[in-house]
Amino acid sequence: MRLRSERGRLQGIVMGGCLATMAMAPNVRAEEAQPPPADMPPPPPSAAAAPAPAAPPEPAPQPAPVPAMAAPPPAVPPAVPLERMPAKINTSFGLRAAGQVQGSSDTSKLNDIGLGTLYLEAHFGGALDKYFAWEARFNADLLDGNSLGPTGTAAVMDLILKFEPVDELRVWAGRLLVPSDRSNFSGPFYMSPWNYPGGYGATFVGPRTGPTGRDDGAVVWGNILEGKGKYFLGVFNLENKQQSPLYSGRVNIALLGTEPGFWGNSTYYGGKDIVAIGGGFQYQKDGSGLPAAPTNLKLVLGDLLAEKTLPGAGTFSLEGTYYHFDDGQPVKQAYYVLGSFLTADYIGVGKLQPLFRWQQASPQGGGPKWNIIDAFVTYVIHDFDLKVALGYQRIDFGSGTTASNAIQLGVQMQE
Repeated sequence: MRLRSERGRLQGIVMGGCLATMAMAPNVRAEEAQPPPADMPPPPPSAAAAPAPAAPPEPAPQPAPVPAMAAPPPAVPPAVPLERMPAKINTSFGLRAAGQVQGSSDTSKLNDIGLGTLYLEAHFGGALDKYFAWEARFNADLLDGNSLGPTGTAAVMDLILKFEPVDELRVWAGRLLVPSDRSNFSGPFYMSPWNYPGGYGATFVGPRTGPTGRDDGAVVWGNILEGKGKYFLGVFNLENKQQSPLYSGRVNIALLGTEPGFWGNSTYYGGKDIVAIGGGFQYQKDGSGLPAAPTNLKLVLGDLLAEKTLPGAGTFSLEGTYYHFDDGQPVKQAYYVLGSFLTADYIGVGKLQPLFRWQQASPQGGGPKWNIIDAFVTYVIHDFDLKVALGYQRIDFGSGTTASNAIQLGVQMQE
């Protein structure tokens, strides 16, 4: 009895342990207890089973960006003074002397011999820097040599202050040449004929200027078109407050060759081929010079220079100028034409240049025309610097008046 009761007690203990174990197991459904199908991927590993990935290292701290700064303005170059030119004064001298055969009491006759021209020029000039320069010229006209200067005196020709910032724009002021026709830019030293044009005895026919073609004022001028053109615009008579200013201008265009620079030539003695045309004007209010009934001075002009060298033959030149006056003066219009030929070969130490020039002026209101004939042969040794001219000049005022005749022998030197 005791054994049976012990066996029953042990079975109860075992049965109670099994029930306790079943109560502690999870509640699993029958379908979940079945193994998974063959085509089903295995379940992902448990997060608890996989090792946690290592955390990436934190990036090194970056320096704070430097704020962009505006580009500094370009440095302004320091102001520097204009470079002075070396102290130097340029000098040159020119002399013209001529004797003539002409009657002293009757100019139509060739029965006296005397001096007709004794004329000297002295030139000085220099530059302070690349923009500013100066020039001074003086002359002495001891005889009435048709140089248009005061006779028997020494005088100031030019006193010029120059401002030349660029080749196309220059300003000259002081006492200087009045821009007008080619002859005034050439002067007696730089033309082929011995006599300056327009000298009809005591009457000069040409642009309005002062002695030797100068006056007090200012000129704006410049070279254009790479030396083929140049222009001039001047205002003069500024020293006389009782009169209106004289305006005078000119334009010159070289169709063949070039002619840069302020001064001009009426020939190049074969140094270049040139075909150039020019035009000019003058205007002055009440500038006729007639006190009783002053009228405005008006002048227009045109000129031509053509010079061509033929190898082995020589140099041919043609020059002409036309003037139209509207100022109440005796002459209404005037012109001249000139032809010359310079030999190609030297004859001794120089070349020969025969030339002929015809001048004519028409008085206001009609009447006989005034005429001048120049027929010369020039012995050209050093172009403008040394030449000898021998020729004949005749001035005729028409209407039965006696013509003036003269044979002239002149020498020109420059250094």
